[in-house]
Amino acid sequence: MATTGYSPFLVFETDDLDDKIPRLLRLGAVLDGPIAYKPYARIASLRAPCGQMIALSEKNDVVGDRVDDVAASMAGKVRLQEMQRQEDDAV
Repeated sequence: MATTGYSPFLVFETDDLDDKIPRLLRLGAVLDGPIAYKPYARIASLRAPCGQMIALSEKNDVVGDRVDDVAASMAGKVRLQEMQRQEDDAV
């Protein structure tokens, strides 16, 4: 018998939350509250038939892409700041 509660909690990223939720419900999962709408993603918490808590996360494309870009270009951001300082010094 599985224990109840939120630990351990598995999180899976999906591209189509609207497709995955009904499929999981047909397989016996139960939604554990409403779908959360965050600025960066929609998140659904579910309990699997065995009691395991899982979450599905669908990244918000606009915010998600921006976060990815920022994370991938921190060195570029620092370089841009250096270039702006050089331009300010030249003026």
